[in-house]
Amino acid sequence: MANDINEHEMKQAWELFRQGNLLAAEKAATDSMQKAPFAESPLADILIVKAFYLCRLGHSEEARNLFANIMKQHPHDPYVQAGYILSLKDKLGLNTKTKLESQRSPQLLIGLGTGRSGSTTLTKLWKAQPACYCSHEHPPRLPWTDTDSRYEFHKQRFLVALGGHGYVGDVSHWWLPYVEDLIASFNGVRFVVLKRDRDATVKSFLNIKKADGGDGMNHWMKHDGTVWGHVAWDECYPTYDVDKIEIAIQHYWQDYYDTVDALIARYPAHIRQFKTEDIGR
Repeated sequence: MANDINEHEMKQAWELFRQGNLLAAEKAATDSMQKAPFAESPLADILIVKAFYLCRLGHSEEARNLFANIMKQHPHDPYVQAGYILSLKDKLGLNTKTKLESQRSPQLLIGLGTGRSGSTTLTKLWKAQPACYCSHEHPPRLPWTDTDSRYEFHKQRFLVALGGHGYVGDVSHWWLPYVEDLIASFNGVRFVVLKRDRDATVKSFLNIKKADGGDGMNHWMKHDGTVWGHVAWDECYPTYDVDKIEIAIQHYWQDYYDTVDALIARYPAHIRQFKTEDIGR
């Protein structure tokens, strides 16, 4: 009986959407989401149309935020990516394509660190600076390997945003595999790396990820989903062939900062590393 009711609600949401009744369709789809997977709901389609409509009305900031939220669930959608760029250009009043050659150095700021290392604090610090447009883990999320269109979207997003701000930044652990390409693509890009004590980092990850099992997450080991759940963010981390999650996170921490050290040696003018404990002093 419950499945029949849910199927009816889902059909009703789709029908309202096809009729162009977006408000009623959004409510029906949101209600049905409590009982059905997101992929089966018309909610994403409704929100995409709503975002473009907001953009058409000139509500570019609201549209941009909505596109960004949609990308959390649909990170590969080219229409959502294009809509975001359109709304960002509208917000900045940009009608022409921004060129890399027009940048003033330094402008692009990228924050790095394993995670659980002060990224939120760094983002707040940058946001407080004049003419700085900064985000924290801005969607869509990026994979640790197998670069795809999401990275190209972020490069375009940076490029457009640089046309209207003195400094543009994002802070996330996932930028590490992309450092060298960002240096090649953006004149004057600067990287700030936060490094927290290894044991403190591991302990914090185990706590926040509820890694003892059940409803917990384990991004750093391949598993069958019985002890830990599979989540979308798994693709954002490397995995290790070990039998304990603590050891996997230790390997991740060590590899991360070994890579940072190698990058600093190669690009000393672009990258600086700081202890997490020193941020905000």
